[in-house]
Amino acid sequence: MRRRFARDDAVDRYQFIDLYQGALDIKNETKRLVGCTLLLCTCRLKMRFNEFLHMYEGWYNRKYGIIEIPDFEPCMCKYCWKRAENNYPNNIE
Repeated sequence: MRRRFARDDAVDRYQFIDLYQGALDIKNETKRLVGCTLLLCTCRLKMRFNEFLHMYEGWYNRKYGIIEIPDFEPCMCKYCWKRAENNYPNNIE
């Protein structure tokens, strides 16, 4: 069985342009902004989708214009809780 890597699923430059143009065509302004931001963060900045979902203003360093993703961020969302249970089954109560 061939191992599958994340880079195998990465969109190329032409796919990104098509996706981005599609996001720009969204009529609802809020949905258009979210769609474009999602594509820019995940495709161009190489963020994981889960990192994008958890991103908030505190990660953005305005002085240097960079996004600093912390190694660990306490979170109580259902997704993170489930991953913690799977990764550390004896430590979660």
